[in-house]
Amino acid sequence: QLSSKLGRKELGICAAIFTAVVLILAYFLQISNAWVFVAFYGLAYSGIGCFMLITWAMITDVIDHTEVQTNERSDGMIYSVYSFARK
Repeated sequence: QLSSKLGRKELGICAAIFTAVVLILAYFLQISNAWVFVAFYGLAYSGIGCFMLITWAMITDVIDHTEVQTNERSDGMIYSVYSFARK
């Protein structure tokens, strides 16, 4: 479990940086071979996938933290605000 060793926020940051490095490298290399292109973007999207998983895991942390602060469970409101902000 990487998130338990690094922490969720740190793992999200590492995944985003990894994705950015791979995509910037792919841009500057100007890859002409289709299979190398697919390999680079496969690596990049594995980083994006990790980032998205961690993002959704952090939403539950926000819901739990809000419940501790307000003594009120408002997961529907938090999720709807998050969904609206993403759009």
